[in-house]
Amino acid sequence: MNDRAVFEDLVRESALGCALCRRSRQAGDRSIAAFAYELVTDPVLRAELRRSLGFCRAHAITAAAQTGAPLAESIVCADLCAHVARLLETGRPVAASGPCPACLVAARRERHDLETIGGRRLEGVCPSHPRPVPRRDLPCGPPIGEALPVGSLGPAVRADPGEAGRQRAAYAALQRRLGDVIQHYDYRFREQPFDDFGATWEALALFSGTDPHDRPHGPSPSEATGP
Repeated sequence: MNDRAVFEDLVRESALGCALCRRSRQAGDRSIAAFAYELVTDPVLRAELRRSLGFCRAHAITAAAQTGAPLAESIVCADLCAHVARLLETGRPVAASGPCPACLVAARRERHDLETIGGRRLEGVCPSHPRPVPRRDLPCGPPIGEALPVGSLGPAVRADPGEAGRQRAAYAALQRRLGDVIQHYDYRFREQPFDDFGATWEALALFSGTDPHDRPHGPSPSEATGP
């Protein structure tokens, strides 16, 4: 889409409020939908998620509501669990070195729209623009099962170096549970009894601060596809 068409879209959307807010939010949400449907194994996105240690809470909630979320989230969180276990094993800090990937997409949309507007007047633009890319705040709190949220790992290990080994074992155990979720979505194993979908939402809570008990309810792969 050329800049003239983008500006015309901005003018149309300005009748509904701040066009920059709406379009940046929509861009972030679209990136989440693309993640769930086609980008879950994309190496660039996976590298960004390792740097950010997952999505921010708001975008994690959006991701959890997508069709196919249990499988997509299980794949990503299993990778993140392995990443955290490696950091703990090597003594490197468990910290985010980049923003939530969906927040970054939203910020890029905002910057492009601001460049398109240039010096032209556009009604309804709120005074908050341009906004910095939100800082990735890691969730803290009590353990979920045996694992601490990623934001609590650093302080816990500094207070008790032995906690690194315990948490490495907890994240490795959660990775194995997530592997079982992923296997359940393979048609070859769909008839095998399985009921540990809670692993997915526990992992999402550890990385993004969501409520592990507030999860979407939908059919299991076997129920969805039938006999």
